[in-house]
Amino acid sequence: MGKKAKIAVQLGTTGEFAARKFFPESQILTFETVDAAAYQIITKKADVLIFDELYYGSISKKYSSIKTIGKLLNKEKLGIAVKKENIDLLLWLNTFIECKKTDGTLDELKQKWMVDYDWGE
Repeated sequence: MGKKAKIAVQLGTTGEFAARKFFPESQILTFETVDAAAYQIITKKADVLIFDELYYGSISKKYSSIKTIGKLLNKEKLGIAVKKENIDLLLWLNTFIECKKTDGTLDELKQKWMVDYDWGE
């Protein structure tokens, strides 16, 4: 993307940081919500929308005029904070998450809520 490209992002997100890192010559337009940023694409006030993977699967369903590409700029890890002294909770969470990864539940939930879910309802 060149200097004239306008990139819409949600303020303070990894999408904003990725846009600034990978496209420093472009004009970065920041908005309070990803929906407000998406509106810039719909109204042709921006050329590109950069947002996180959690929203990726549903955006083209929510906004039919937006098309997604199958390439991610970067990956980020999500975490859950637990007090240091709460070892039992930490072990339980780690075990639970690993079980849900192994049995396919996490993939099913991602598909259901991030890809298949109809945001227009």
